[in-house]
Amino acid sequence: MLIYYEVECFCCKKTFRLYEGSIGYKNFKENRKGNYSCESCNHSIRLEAIFNLLRK
Repeated sequence: MLIYYEVECFCCKKTFRLYEGSIGYKNFKENRKGNYSCESCNHSIRLEAIFNLLRK
């Protein structure tokens, strides 16, 4: 049986699951009021940060 939390992505507003054992699951248990992003938005945010770092 998989244990998970359903969380809303702050970027695209879609509901996604944080499964037990993942870093996001641990972070959510410690801070339920934080902003969490789904895998696709997380990847886009990370790429944008890298590109902005390289432009400077």
